[in-house]
Amino acid sequence: MKVLSFIFAMIVTLSANAEDEKSPPIEASAIYRTTVAAAKSIVVFEGLPHHWDRELLAVEIQRKDTQKIWEYPFYTPSVAAPNSDELRQQLSRSDSIVVYGGPKLCGGYHPDYCISWQAGEITYYALVCFGCHEIVFYNGKTPLIYDLDEKAYERYKKLLAIYESKRPRKAKK
Repeated sequence: MKVLSFIFAMIVTLSANAEDEKSPPIEASAIYRTTVAAAKSIVVFEGLPHHWDRELLAVEIQRKDTQKIWEYPFYTPSVAAPNSDELRQQLSRSDSIVVYGGPKLCGGYHPDYCISWQAGEITYYALVCFGCHEIVFYNGKTPLIYDLDEKAYERYKKLLAIYESKRPRKAKK
């Protein structure tokens, strides 16, 4: 009975969170797609270990070479994107994102990578979570959360794999 109560409580919580985090329309991401298409340079930050690797994350977050973007820690410095044309092309596609479907049962959003570019005085970010298959566009003020189309998810996995360098892997038992 306790298990059923817990499951019911989780469903109610997730439903309430989904209401709080309504997805903006795809058109709201147009400024991100337009500015990245014209960006002179793109950089990538690698995310720290996921929060379900608590001990590993606790050690890594103490490092001096980290910074928070939006609410999440990333390793610094960023890396200039050698595949910036491909990243630029992927980020500028409106069909690579879909309306946010609400929180997932993967353990919670935790971005694996952050892609960043400048347009004028504004720094833009695209935070990609492979666990949730989500992307959050962020301009330093307002986050816009979307789900990734399955093809886009696979493409981002390939494009961002080259940036994995600092995050330690949990030892297999």
